[in-house]
This record gives sequence, C-alpha cells and structure tokens, in this order.
Amino acid sequence: MSTIGTSIQVSNQDTGLAFSLPFVSRTTSSPGFSVGEITVTTADDPVTTEYLTPRNVMIRLLSGDDVKVGFSDSVYPMRLSGVDDSALLRLDVEGLREISTFTCGDDTDGSLNQKHILLGLPDGDILGVWFDLGLKATASITYGTPVGAVKATVTLTNDTTNVSNNDEVVLGDKTYTFKTTLTPSEGEVLIGGDADASLLNLIRAINHTGTPDTHYKCAAAHTQVSAAASVTAHSVLITSLLGGTDANDYETTTSSTGTVLEFSAATMTGGVNGDTVVVNGTVLTCTTFTPGALQFNTIGSLETLVEAVTGINSSENGTVVTLTAATPGVAGNFLTLTLGGLNVGTMARTVFAGGADSGATAPAPAADRLLSVNFAANATGTTIATAIAAAIEADNQFTATSSLSVVTAISQHTGTRSVVTIGDTGWASPTASGTGAASPVVHLRSLGTSQVVVAVAPN
Repeated sequence: MSTIGTSIQVSNQDTGLAFSLPFVSRTTSSPGFSVGEITVTTADDPVTTEYLTPRNVMIRLLSGDDVKVGFSDSVYPMRLSGVDDSALLRLDVEGLREISTFTCGDDTDGSLNQKHILLGLPDGDILGVWFDLGLKATASITYGTPVGAVKATVTLTNDTTNVSNNDEVVLGDKTYTFKTTLTPSEGEVLIGGDADASLLNLIRAINHTGTPDTHYKCAAAHTQVSAAASVTAHSVLITSLLGGTDANDYETTTSSTGTVLEFSAATMTGGVNGDTVVVNGTVLTCTTFTPGALQFNTIGSLETLVEAVTGINSSENGTVVTLTAATPGVAGNFLTLTLGGLNVGTMARTVFAGGADSGATAPAPAADRLLSVNFAANATGTTIATAIAAAIEADNQFTATSSLSVVTAISQHTGTRSVVTIGDTGWASPTASGTGAASPVVHLRSLGTSQVVVAVAPN
C-alpha cells in the first residue's frame, strides 16, 4: 500500500485543487493537505485517503503509461490517459464520521465540578472533557460535649412586711420605686394589698407584663434581666438574660424605710461562659438554656447558625458539622474557624482548606488529553451544553453544536472511534448515531509504469 509524501506545490482554490509544475515544494494556503508523488506499476496499488475528513481527492498522471483508477482491487471505472491528465473526485464521506449526542443535566451547587465526559480520538486515544469550576474550601467541627453558658442570678426577698411608699429596688442602671399611687414617672411600681402583691407588680414591671399604667409605669422590659416568683416564699428570682460571667458584676441594691427588702448578694452570681465557635468573625455561644440569638445547645442548632453565616454552607451528621465555602476558589482557604471557652477540648475543628481556583487542579479520568470547560455553579443544562459545545468546537479533532441541553459532537476524522461516554457525571447515558467507518481507498493500476501525484484535501 502506498503512502503519500510531499512532492509538488499545491494551492487550495474555491473550485478544488490546482497543481503547479515542476516545483517540488508544497504551499498550504489552507490547512489539511496531504499530497505526494508515487510510482505505480501493473500491480494494484491502494492509496489511503485518511486525513481528517477527506472530501476531495485529485489524481494527476505526471509521466509514463496510462493509469486506471478505482475503489477496489478489481474494478477500475476511471482512467488517466496521457501526461497531465487528471481526475478530481468528490468523496461522499459524511456518513463515515462518528456523530455523538448527549444531553446535559443541571448542575446543583457545583455537583458537576471535576466530573468528565470521554470522547474517542484517532488511534484509540481518549479526550476527557472535564468541568472545571474550581474547588470549594472546607472545614469541620467535631461537636463533642461543649460547655454551655450559665445565667447569673440573684434573689430579692421580702420579710412579709409590705413595702412603703418610695422604697426602691436597683438592678444595674434601672431603678424601680414603689408608689401608693402611680404618677407618670418612669420605673414606678404600684404597692399592692400585701407584700406578695407588691412583689408581683415588681415582676410585672421588670418583664413588662400585666397591665402597664395599672400595675407599673415602665416603657419597656428590663434589657438585661428577667424576673419570676422564687421557690422561696415572698421572694423574686432575678436572672440575667444572657449567660456568662459578665452578669456576675451586675450590681443590686435596695433602699427601704424598714429594710423589708433584701438581695441575696450585692451582685448577681453564678454566671458561666459557654464554649464558643467563631465562624469567620461571627461568635456562636453554647448555652445550657433555650438558645437566643447566636446561641446553640445542640449540634443541630449549631449547624443552623453556621449555615446562616454569609459565604458558608454547612451540614451535620450527628457528630460533625461540615463547613463549605459558598463559592469555589483559593479565597475560601482564608475563611476562619476558631473554638474558645472553658473546656475547648470537648470540641475539635479543622481549618478551611482545599479551595482552588478554576484551572488549578485537574482530575484524572482515563483520557490521553484533557479539555477543561468552565461554567458557574448551578448552571442549567442548556448553559452547560453551550459551554461544552464551544470547548469541543475549538478543538481541532471535532466540530460541535448545541441545541437547548443537547450537544452534538462530530469527529473531524473518518473511521471508527470510541463512542462518547458520560464518564462520572451522573447524567443519563449518551446516544451515538453513525459509528464511523474507514475512509475510501483509491486503487491505482498502471498499464506499465507511471508516475502519479495524489492530493487529499478536507474541503
């Protein structure tokens, strides 16, 4: 079988191929020429036309005897008669190329990142088309048994003697004054029929419950404590709204004519700081009571707070909270995660790491060559199909188009190729139409000995 070698000058014209003799150089005004001069004898000489998609074949008799031309080794329906006689053949090769189609699914929060599609190349090689969105940084919190914050408390006791007009109770920066008759002054508490009734009105004033202007004169509840009847008779339990040691310094005093009111301590006591989780500057505190804002008491409530931090997504499995940067890239590696508190050892954490920009880390599919495709996370199948088709189209081995979410990839080469496979994307299996076939072989036979030139062009 003959092979084509360079021997003459060729230019690509709109009407076909043109030869210029006696030059022995080649001009490639358009890519994709294969041209050569060969010697043909009386034996059948097959000449392969495999070169991308060979649509035009030109044969010219340079010297010697007549040459018969055919597409088998037994039938030669064409003949070159005389020097410089030529034939231009237009090959019907559209059905000889592999055409693969596949439907693109939607991405879900970067679920297609690092996944790939495999396309067959000539000689059995594989092209891996992989989706390059970059990588998201991750971190983790092992929950353990964190210490919860405890609220400070203090008890106010009445000796069963009712309070007198102008007796006072001071809680931090807030003063409550007992009055036999209320005036418009802020912080007044109506004296009840007995000591317990007066204490009930004080509880109402601190919590801003009951009937304002009837039981007390307060515009709002106390901002730092709440009050409730104590299990101890004739007493009120004052509790800080937030847990922690800060409330232990909260001062409490009374002023009464008969010393009928007395606090259990000069300041609130018993406050304990809870372990903290600081997620990119947002402080989340473990507590022993019903969580308030930015407080948690279970791994579930911690995960909910983490998820609410801007730029971070999270999940938990009952033991570990997994934190993931909302967007891919190395910037996610600079998100911060710290732990603090009295008993830090009950929780453990890993710092944010693993974030990578698009193009930084390639996967390792079973492919001889990789072609990256980039699109935004959560892109639709139609958007992804457009991006894939553009990337494949730019590769010199294929042409590609997309329609909605369907990509059609056509091999630039004739011949059998490996059918496209989905790789590890999780999309539905692709379909293939036209599995490809070998390019036609031009058969030459001289009536004696001849020199001919054969040129193959893809357009």
